[in-house]
Amino acid sequence: MTDSKPFAIGLKALGEVAKFAVVALLGAWGIVLAFAALIYATTWNPPYDDSNPKYRFLTQQIEEIAERWSNGDYGRNIIDLTLLNDGNWTTACVYGGYNNPLSEMIARGATVSSANRARLSELGDMDFRLSQVEESEAMIAFVDKSNEAHFIHLGYGFGPNGQHLKQCTSRTNPSLELS
Repeated sequence: MTDSKPFAIGLKALGEVAKFAVVALLGAWGIVLAFAALIYATTWNPPYDDSNPKYRFLTQQIEEIAERWSNGDYGRNIIDLTLLNDGNWTTACVYGGYNNPLSEMIARGATVSSANRARLSELGDMDFRLSQVEESEAMIAFVDKSNEAHFIHLGYGFGPNGQHLKQCTSRTNPSLELS
């Protein structure tokens, strides 16, 4: 008669190896998924409004101000909003990082389209973003003559010196001096 004990021990050991293999495989997948999420979070950029005809004009002004601010020059820094929406606006606001322009425009009584509500809400709700406008970004929000709010999300902002920047002006004074 043969002893089946070594066979039973062998099956038990095989079971332990199989458990270890499953745990290792799940752990490896977890690492891969975590790595993929990290890459997504650090490389994802929101869809900036670079198709807006005034996008380059606005970002150029902001880049120049950001450069002056980074060099400690806080003198007169003016953004010219004259050409914004071909002059069809009543109120315009400039936002630096860590702002939520959607709620600001709603508080001002402007009408906001469902498309703008959705895209700006999505920006603020993402786990890896602190606000609708991040430190490296800027946003121009304006209200047209029919009281509808529009938003131009810019991929270039004021940097650390423009955190929480929020200044508005009316059409009668389209050159906004930032402070």
